[in-house]
Amino acid sequence: MRDIEVPGPPSTFEAPRPTYEIDVPNAEDIPRLLELWEAQYALHHELDSNYYVPFTDDVRAEVEARLHDEVQGGETHTFIAREGGSGIGFVNFGIHENDSLDTKIKMSGEVQEIFVTPEARTRGVGDALMGKAEDYFVQQGLTVSSLMCHAANLAALSFHARQKYVPKQIVHYKDLAPTPDADVPAQL
Repeated sequence: MRDIEVPGPPSTFEAPRPTYEIDVPNAEDIPRLLELWEAQYALHHELDSNYYVPFTDDVRAEVEARLHDEVQGGETHTFIAREGGSGIGFVNFGIHENDSLDTKIKMSGEVQEIFVTPEARTRGVGDALMGKAEDYFVQQGLTVSSLMCHAANLAALSFHARQKYVPKQIVHYKDLAPTPDADVPAQL
């Protein structure tokens, strides 16, 4: 097989630059972050309403209080992706300490929540948010990042696999409450 020569100047193709920015949230971002967080809760609740709680007024107040504390305290564990001044995604993270005697990993960065609006998916927003959280972990001297994901969230599992996350520990749940129809197991 021969190489085909294409006449003309060398390619000057450049990948398009992102039209979004990733930053720490400010007080003006909190209403939009709450909307994004609510969309994340709705997605989770739709996946498994027996496991995930709905985004109630109490949950909203707790999330809002945490976001205000982060913004006012200057120590954020949230990044927001903005495009045209509006939030299109966020990642929330922390440091996880593991006191299990049988594991080598005693401390890791933990991605607690990540959400990107459906319109902004497949444009690198999730990758950029994860990268910012992982950069924070490295700055803290951590060498491992972890996260949890529902087994039914196939899109997220695929995203995490592309990010090179691999399952290490799988948590199983069993419903011990009696079900109305003994022949049909309760779904968790």
